[in-house]
Amino acid sequence: MRTTIRVATHPTNRVQGDKFPICIFFLHNQKWSTITLDVPPVASKDSLLYDEDTGLTQIIDRNYKNRHWANTYINGINDKYNKALRGLKLRLDTSKLSVTQLITHLKEYRENNENADFQGLMQEYEDEKNKIGCFGTARCMRHSINSLSAFKPHLTIGEIDYSLLKSYETWYLARGNSYNGLSVHLRDIRKVYRIAIKRKIISKENYPFEDYTIKKTKTTKRAVKEDCLQKIIGYTSELKQETLSKDLFTFSFYCAGMNYIDMAYLKKTDIQGNRLVYSRRKTGDFFNLPLNNICQSIIEKYRYSESPYVFPIVLQTELIGEDLYRHIKNRYARVRKKLCEIGKNLDIPINLTSYVARHTFATIAKKKNVPITAISELLGHEDIKTTQIYLSSLESDVLDKYLTEITG
Repeated sequence: MRTTIRVATHPTNRVQGDKFPICIFFLHNQKWSTITLDVPPVASKDSLLYDEDTGLTQIIDRNYKNRHWANTYINGINDKYNKALRGLKLRLDTSKLSVTQLITHLKEYRENNENADFQGLMQEYEDEKNKIGCFGTARCMRHSINSLSAFKPHLTIGEIDYSLLKSYETWYLARGNSYNGLSVHLRDIRKVYRIAIKRKIISKENYPFEDYTIKKTKTTKRAVKEDCLQKIIGYTSELKQETLSKDLFTFSFYCAGMNYIDMAYLKKTDIQGNRLVYSRRKTGDFFNLPLNNICQSIIEKYRYSESPYVFPIVLQTELIGEDLYRHIKNRYARVRKKLCEIGKNLDIPINLTSYVARHTFATIAKKKNVPITAISELLGHEDIKTTQIYLSSLESDVLDKYLTEITG
């Protein structure tokens, strides 16, 4: 049986001198019922106009007080009940319900789902990631929770809509923050919202990111040309920390842009013959990569330490869990400092970090016409859009050449 939910005047009741109350009208299994809305009644049934194309009902009586606000309110309530109906149908067979039972279920559905604490859902995601050792992802979610809570401390999932996202965007940017920082938080919000849809906490009909687009500005280029890459790989130093930093950069490049965290966690048992077999900390994806002679010589350099780890990054081998992750992150400060010094010594035109190795790998692969799908898989990205961010744009001299050819 078809169910119809729409704004209408009450079919029988009259109030305030024979005026018509505005209500949500439910027609289900050929029976009807209503919920009267908290707005003033209208003078006649003709004061409401229903548009079949848009599904909206408008109060057209110009003498009606606060008419525009009332139109927004009544259609908003109507939309929420129709979305609740679509979500409810995913859980039970509504055809077996009476109209009274249907309304009760719809009210409960709205109460339980639209009022779900959104920051609480984000906290659940953070806790889950901490439990499985994805501390970086958990920390990123914590930053997003803090940002969203500073904007509005207690948000229900029902409040997350296009208008709220635009308001959050305006609030965030007005404080001098960047679009790229905003995009990180919005992707976390989108991630948790999608999980909520899968858990049937909210209907996919409510999904606000169909209309709202996450913007991102172009990032500073973080890839170096091949001649600079060779200068870095060939760099020698008598300082142990400089040598380690350079070795990590080199190893990262030759192992498909392997990131610092994964290199820090690498154990000697992950080296199987001339292959590297490991799981990426961030995603859990499995990798089985060949090790070239340069990588094998780097591994051999540090093989004789008693540590179970491949590289001498973890100095306190008894650490586990978040304490170990924090130790690794703190140790990165030294690696970053030494890479920066190496870059200056070699006159590298950009700030040298471990990310440069990853971006350079992707950029060189692109220039060698490696399919972007293969690059994406080697980098461990979940979608190609992320890979495209890694790929540097055409060099300015190439663009200059094209412009000269076009303009003569």
